Amino acid sequence: MHPLNKHSYLQSRTEGINPRILNRSIDLARDQPTIDGCDFDPGYNRLTSQTPSIPSEHLDVTRRPLAFGRWALPKLMRELHHEDNQIVLQSVTSLTDLLHDPEKVYQALKLKIPDRLADLLSHELPEIRERVCITLIILAGVADGRAAIVQNKLLLDNLAKLMDDQQSGLRFKAAMLLEMLSRSWFAGDFLVDAGFIKLILNRIYQENGEIRVIYLETLISLMYAEGKDQALTLGAFDLFVACLEDEAEPVVAKAADCLLMLTSTRSAKDIAFDKQILKRLTKLLYHDNSEIYTSVASAIMFCTVKSEAKIQAKQLPKLLERLIILTNHWKSQSTQLFCMKALTNLCEHPDVRMEVKDKYMEQIEEIIAGDDNIRWHKEILLTTIKWVPWSAT
Repeated sequence: MHPLNKHSYLQSRTEGINPRILNRSIDLARDQPTIDGCDFDPGYNRLTSQTPSIPSEHLDVTRRPLAFGRWALPKLMRELHHEDNQIVLQSVTSLTDLLHDPEKVYQALKLKIPDRLADLLSHELPEIRERVCITLIILAGVADGRAAIVQNKLLLDNLAKLMDDQQSGLRFKAAMLLEMLSRSWFAGDFLVDAGFIKLILNRIYQENGEIRVIYLETLISLMYAEGKDQALTLGAFDLFVACLEDEAEPVVAKAADCLLMLTSTRSAKDIAFDKQILKRLTKLLYHDNSEIYTSVASAIMFCTVKSEAKIQAKQLPKLLERLIILTNHWKSQSTQLFCMKALTNLCEHPDVRMEVKDKYMEQIEEIIAGDDNIRWHKEILLTTIKWVPWSAT
């Protein structure tokens, strides 16, 4: 039987309030009158009810009923491979809710629930694949969860397939899961051995900006582990340089961070010198976005280690001027630190050292050091600038 009152659902939740007052309040809130069948004289019944068709207000039809105490997870684990897809979806959703409790996470790992979820990553229903991804992201939030996931070959194979899913929402969840897994050096080595660096590099320019940022962040973590040489062999350097021209500012910042990781190796420093990457980085150093010029300064710090790179940097007068300005950017200690390290590298060249001593010595001495680390690197920079070769004494 359909209720005859206007706004019947709200009236059922607010007993004791005059229905006409409630109707006028809703009209004022919407800033327009709400015309309903009850406004006519005589009124007529609605063809469909506006009251939710849930038999009890405490019943959630999107989740499975839970067993008591420690039997909740075993019951849900049995239902993960039920014949009814609706029960499977409800079970995964309930499981996701329970795993926000860290104690439940370790209980799930004891029951080897990640192994039970492995084949569901390739389920025919996208809703189930998405929910399983969310559940695995929660499990990957602890170190033991990451270890359990990366040691399951079937799960990694299905995750690799999910990166090519037709639905962008599922690809986004897969990227988030990869990024969460890569935060551990132990799991990162497994991902590198499984070939995920190549998969990510192939997918970066086929994705939108948000997924691209997550993939670049994943590559940063993987290159912290054993992935630098593999990424360099697969042409990651050229891809990161191309990302520096991207319209999305977060992509540019993450690409510069990736270059930082690569140029920490000797071979990447040689490539950076050959490709004259300092010219592009100097241009980005003048960007308005603090995240971008901080990341670029960190990349310049490694690109200026080689003696040939110092000579190359000497031909870029705007580089020194900008680095000096950013060393006084006391609100960002990371920016100060990277710029001072880059300046210290450059001042090892005698011509650069003389230029800095003549033009910028006063500005360097006025650098505001917010902590002992910045103060220490400031002293190193000043010592390098004031250094006199023994032949000149």
